[in-house]
Amino acid sequence: MEGVAMLNLTDAMVGSEVALDGWLVDRKDGLFLLDNHYPEDINYPLRVKFVNGDVMYPVLARIPSLAGGVSLIFCRARIFGTLIGTKPLSMIVGEMTVEEIRGSGKYVNIDISTELVNEYVAKRGKYKFWMVRPSARDWLED
Repeated sequence: MEGVAMLNLTDAMVGSEVALDGWLVDRKDGLFLLDNHYPEDINYPLRVKFVNGDVMYPVLARIPSLAGGVSLIFCRARIFGTLIGTKPLSMIVGEMTVEEIRGSGKYVNIDISTELVNEYVAKRGKYKFWMVRPSARDWLED
């Protein structure tokens, strides 16, 4: 699955099937795919929000999360889904592959089937992106 640049989505129509690649990141306001950019910036403005953000559960079950910071994940991903909004960009993600070990170039499929995601939600509730993350401060400061 080879993705297109997000800049090309400005011409896409709502309901279009799209394939994108970029940086998968969670923020307080949801799960996003950021367009390719360096240096890595969680607030990069060119991004698409996943309406079905509860797919965060199987993502976290498959890839290691970051220690500390404002985001649990910041990894390369390739996604396929349906564009549902253009201002702001939003989509329903249907398929996802993620770089399992950062910098390896090896992508793994993430099972984000509706059945699996619904199981997580039934057990744990909707994923809470707005939860306060633990501080990365030194424990001696407490």
